[in-house]
Amino acid sequence: MLDFPDGEHVDGEAHIVDNKGFVVLYNPTGEAKKIALPLDESGLDLRGKVKLSDLTDLDAPKSLGEAEVRDRFEIELQPKSVVIVGLNIDDLRPV
Repeated sequence: MLDFPDGEHVDGEAHIVDNKGFVVLYNPTGEAKKIALPLDESGLDLRGKVKLSDLTDLDAPKSLGEAEVRDRFEIELQPKSVVIVGLNIDDLRPV
């Protein structure tokens, strides 16, 4: 969903089914990076308004708000970090 992994830019993978799923983002660099998550990427097949959640800490998920698919959702990744973004995940309570 982002450019080909090159070790210099944030890369990501997504799994979306029926407008719900997650995106895993990885910052392989030694500096913080801010990206605009391309919600309108054709391979994601997202429609309408999307609820976004930070699922990185599975014990304490956080709402990130909502965005229209045509919008670019900005997210910052710390150096050498992974962020898991949930898309339209209804229940954020830990199990």
